[in-house]
Amino acid sequence: MDIIINATDWQLIIFFVPIIVALTEVFKRMGLNKKYFPISNIILGILAAYFFVPTGKQDLALAVLIGIITGLSASGLYSSGKSTIEEVKNGKS
Repeated sequence: MDIIINATDWQLIIFFVPIIVALTEVFKRMGLNKKYFPISNIILGILAAYFFVPTGKQDLALAVLIGIITGLSASGLYSSGKSTIEEVKNGKS
């Protein structure tokens, strides 16, 4: 099995990361427990990869891999953004 992810797939992955972060913020405001954010990000990433990345519908394993990468990237972006905002609020530089 050859895993080939072309440039269009990577561009879509990068496009979906901030969307997943925004949805995480919506979940936060709806009262979802913080411990579920990483798994919800991975699930949203897998769904986005399957339905919107062209190679996702051709290969389910590839869609899952791309989705995990997207979800974990969104989790990292959310966490680093949250840490930065907290440091700015507390006056640390």
